[in-house]
Amino acid sequence: MTLNKKKSEYLINFLVLIVLTLIFLITATQTGLITSGFRYLIDDHQIPLMYKDLTDKGLIETIFTWINYDRSLGRFRPYYQVQIVTLTQLFGLNSVLWFLYISILGSLTAFFLFFFGRLLKFSVPVALVFSISTLLGSQSEIWIRPLIPDSQGMFFLSITLVFLGLSCKYENYSRLNNIFFIIFTILMSLSKESYIIFIPTLIALKIWLFSYFRQLSLWQAVKLSKTSLMSLTLILTLEISYIMFYLGTRGTGYAGVDENSLQISGIISTTNILLRDSFFVITSISIILLLILSRLNKESVWIPTKEIFPFFIFFLMSLFPHVLLYSKSGITAGFYLFPFIAIACLFLSKTLSLIGNYSKWLNILMLSILFIFLIGKFSLAWGMYSQQANDSKAINNLLKQVEQCTPNNQAILVVVNPRVRYEVADALQRVLRNTANKNNLLVATYGLEKTNFYSDTLQNTEKEWHFLDPEAVVAMYQNRTILNVQDKTNIKAVIIFDGLDDDFIKTNKEWFSSKKYHLSSFNISFAQANLYCKETN
Repeated sequence: MTLNKKKSEYLINFLVLIVLTLIFLITATQTGLITSGFRYLIDDHQIPLMYKDLTDKGLIETIFTWINYDRSLGRFRPYYQVQIVTLTQLFGLNSVLWFLYISILGSLTAFFLFFFGRLLKFSVPVALVFSISTLLGSQSEIWIRPLIPDSQGMFFLSITLVFLGLSCKYENYSRLNNIFFIIFTILMSLSKESYIIFIPTLIALKIWLFSYFRQLSLWQAVKLSKTSLMSLTLILTLEISYIMFYLGTRGTGYAGVDENSLQISGIISTTNILLRDSFFVITSISIILLLILSRLNKESVWIPTKEIFPFFIFFLMSLFPHVLLYSKSGITAGFYLFPFIAIACLFLSKTLSLIGNYSKWLNILMLSILFIFLIGKFSLAWGMYSQQANDSKAINNLLKQVEQCTPNNQAILVVVNPRVRYEVADALQRVLRNTANKNNLLVATYGLEKTNFYSDTLQNTEKEWHFLDPEAVVAMYQNRTILNVQDKTNIKAVIIFDGLDDDFIKTNKEWFSSKKYHLSSFNISFAQANLYCKETN
């Protein structure tokens, strides 16, 4: 590469990094997310709990506390917990700093994916398509909730891919690049369990890229890369063995492997979601166009087929374990698409790059259509950012009014469907106990089975979460339910989720009258809440 070309490449990379950073920061600022505060009723409830632990125990003991907490849940995310506790030590409860951090992490992840695309000799537009399509969509949620482990997982994956490309493409500093490749793979795998099952795909990528860039056979590539390949295999074996034989494979209920994982309906449904959200239809159309172009140019279809076939193999290697991991609950959140979607978008980008070798104008047309499609996805992401900001404000107002309603630690009753609001019920009691010092908590569960009261109000949604144990929510509240409280008139605040008000009033007529309580509604998108605060006489 000539000096002028190098300067041009550096300038392009710098401009892309600046633009991506500005996009993330402007989006977070203009939607109000960056100043909205935390959304404590989901993962972000850990931040105040960690902050309290840091105040009471110090950094090292708090790190071990949260690693052990993860282990008690059957989770294996040690680096994730180390980093989050450390960041809590640095940022405290300043949500502005947290959202600045997650925005910068997102822009760097997007840039490293773009840079990897450039290492694969993709044009600037195709490399941008690879980066943006990987991160933009329902999976954009990882950049609006600072504690989702996929943000760290994808950040380390993007750096891993860069050092993978550098170690294969250039002989200079190859050993150093291999060391960084292995280090960041380890950090990636210790951020979330789903990234462990991505290691075989990285091994296959390593072999193929080394063979491709060095013009060697696959066997020669294996022999010359044996140190890094053996290291990755050892990492994979140790982590999988630890999970299988120590933690167990059932996971948290949403993921993991058990008898529900092998149901045909779940496998089909999960596969369908993964393919639908990974541009598989567009990729298939692109492949057909590529094969047609090769024939029009009087070339054998085997020439482009040999180019894209390895990427199809990578695609399948990433798809199958992902389907197995999530088939018992389905893809219930956009971030479950990671890291599979990175390979799916790489498959698409490689196909688009090959089309450009045959027809410049068709390549421009395909890229234009994709960019228009991605603009639509950006509006979806913008809406997610805005909704997150609104939810954060609503939840903060709910918690504030609960504190005002119960100044002397009077009884607070939480009314939920324990399957539909499993996480919310847990997060709420943790936040109230640890940040508001509200220990007088009660729960009333409503649902189809194993609940305090029968209710079919949420039966369709509840059936989707059939694998969760309703009685676990009662245990979260130390088995203090509405059924074992004698003097219910002392209940000062009642928080009711998901419109269970009528069910609650019907089953508690002997003591509850809405006329004696002031009603406040909180428009939380994922869990509509009503607060009944007892009026003082």
